[in-house]
Amino acid sequence: MLLITVFMAVLGGCGGRIGVVQKAAEEDVKDALFPTRIVSLLPSNTELLAALSATDRLVCVTSNDTYPPDVTRLPEVGDMTVNGEAVLACAPDLVLASPYQEEDVVPFLRRSGIPVLVVPEARNLTDIVTALVEVGRAIGADDRAQAVAAHLTTVLETFSLPDGMREGEPRIWLEIAPPPELYTAGGDTFLGEALRRAGGRGLADAETGWPLWSAEDVLAKDPNIILLLHHAYPDVRARAQEEQDRPRPVRKAPPDVVARLAERPGWAKISAIRHGSVYVLDEDIFSRPTPRLIEALPELAYVLAGMKADAAEDGR
Repeated sequence: MLLITVFMAVLGGCGGRIGVVQKAAEEDVKDALFPTRIVSLLPSNTELLAALSATDRLVCVTSNDTYPPDVTRLPEVGDMTVNGEAVLACAPDLVLASPYQEEDVVPFLRRSGIPVLVVPEARNLTDIVTALVEVGRAIGADDRAQAVAAHLTTVLETFSLPDGMREGEPRIWLEIAPPPELYTAGGDTFLGEALRRAGGRGLADAETGWPLWSAEDVLAKDPNIILLLHHAYPDVRARAQEEQDRPRPVRKAPPDVVARLAERPGWAKISAIRHGSVYVLDEDIFSRPTPRLIEALPELAYVLAGMKADAAEDGR
């Protein structure tokens, strides 16, 4: 449920805008060109600092921050609700905030004289690169930002968006949360885009935002691959724990997880379940618009290509 809360709070408030880049006022960062005490108010902001090799400047984060692992030892200033006084106690010379925080903690911090950079919204994958460059500029890491941006842009060019439907394109059920709230990703989201770039297409690709589906809706569409973006099942959680030292963005779902999906009314007939084409996505990587998501495209594409080849061989 936390994952859904994060999605709705960070992205749901963006309305119908796609790829909107919200610039921070120059006066907010002019005195923090080379900040050494940064507070990040969102995990995706923290991951941008990680891509810039600048997490050593972090002094406080939120309780939702998990990557890099070292940040979990830093003082916390809240979760989805940030405590402004706690931020002040961190004595930051720059705070990285998000647009949805502009109505609460951001004005308080600015009134208190704290430089704040409102990081651009990342509604698509190219927006991630834009945000990275802007954060790099704000912290005086332009060279590193440009180098990482060039690498990420190469990945995006390699896995370019298709002009339309492709023959044999996998029909993907991307499940963000388990029943009773079967949320998935619409085509205008960064996850919907990631699926298309990787060679597939989500069942909700024609929809916008993060639509709520029913189990019957999924059954009627008969997906030939299922991607789980949650650790609702103990087996998945345990497997993720076991693989902490060698994490993979996309993992084959354990048999017990597939069996539990098959227990949903009618789902045993779904092609993905009948053929064992069920995978678990790394929750942190795929739930956040960050450089790690772009870097995970090759493995996601590999999985989808393998499934497509198997389906063609079986005549599916």
